[in-house]
Amino acid sequence: MKIISRKRPVSHPCAAALALALSLTPAVGRADAVDLTVVVDGASTQGSFRSVEAAFGILGRETVASYFTGFAPGYTDASAASARITYLDVGVNYGFAAGSNTVTLSIPETGFTRSFTSDTRQNSNRLLREFLKANGDVLLQDIEKFRISNSPSSPVAGNPSSLQATLVDQGFAALTTEAPPPGGSAKTGLASTQVGFEAGTFSTGRLDGSNYTLPISTSFALGAKGNELRISAPLTYTLLDGSKVYSGSLGATYRMALTEQFSLQSGFSYGMVYSEDLLQFVQLASASVGASYRIDLGGATVTPAVLLGQVNSLGVKLSKYSFDPDIDSYTLKIGQIIENDVKLLGYPVRVQAFSAYTRLLGEDFAVQGYADFGVNFGLLAPAGNFLTRRMKAGVTVTASNSYSAARMSFGYTF
Repeated sequence: MKIISRKRPVSHPCAAALALALSLTPAVGRADAVDLTVVVDGASTQGSFRSVEAAFGILGRETVASYFTGFAPGYTDASAASARITYLDVGVNYGFAAGSNTVTLSIPETGFTRSFTSDTRQNSNRLLREFLKANGDVLLQDIEKFRISNSPSSPVAGNPSSLQATLVDQGFAALTTEAPPPGGSAKTGLASTQVGFEAGTFSTGRLDGSNYTLPISTSFALGAKGNELRISAPLTYTLLDGSKVYSGSLGATYRMALTEQFSLQSGFSYGMVYSEDLLQFVQLASASVGASYRIDLGGATVTPAVLLGQVNSLGVKLSKYSFDPDIDSYTLKIGQIIENDVKLLGYPVRVQAFSAYTRLLGEDFAVQGYADFGVNFGLLAPAGNFLTRRMKAGVTVTASNSYSAARMSFGYTF
């Protein structure tokens, strides 16, 4: 067995259409997110790649002979030859039997199998590519549906590091943020802007990843009743075993204070996830309602909160292809935050400890429920110190039966 790792440019549109699907069983100790096994006349070659296109060039401009010869110089058009790609728990098998020009493509997880025969292997492969041009979007939708339900590493939905979770967390973060007190002196339109940086790692037991987020938000006080409008736009860069994933969202929440302790909130958000390496581009939209109640305990406060969110996928059309994983789900998030002002090393500090449990409803997901625990420290200014009281730092851990994560955060309020 030979181990290789090489990059192959692929530009054919059908390669981009199908390559999103590629995966079988995850390898232990992989170097990159995409694993490839090529077998020619019984001799096996394995490699890992950061890009799906780089691993499966046979669906691009590369010819059948040049592709297999690149792995096994002894390949001929009579050889038994196959390629297998593993990526995010969905797999694709591609191959020819010995002495045959018939190419067979199968995706076991979705039940898809199709064979194409012509006078040469190259012409058979051309028939396959023409089929993918016409039907690649349908295969993609079936693949993504399976992945969301079965892969805890999907950047789209079904786990705590997905875009789906980010949209819900935006609403919950706004719900548990201290609002202008009812009857206070806040003026309509008075705004504060929060910027920060978060860095964390996560593991699904199959893949490891790291993510880096710029959480940006602006809050507007709406009158003296304690009502608030919050606009948030977090941007996230994720490395999933070396493969690059980009995601961003824009959300708006309106919180209405019914009493000094009790408030209601509603919100909407939109987000997208994109990865050239993993050939993904999906849009999601979310709506949420929530409530929180602030309890004073003689210096400390406890704020329990509950949020119900709905997340739906939106269709994306690229050229002649349209993609929609058909997500229609609900999320219930219940948590509480405990705050107290103390002195640490002689400095006044506001300590916030929080916990939350998230349950995904409406569909079967790879991670159906998970818990978050964390603590934040915010500096409170001594007299006349206007800058330092606006700094905040914290750490959060997330756990479920098939997922674990930890992240550190730093924030500043203008």
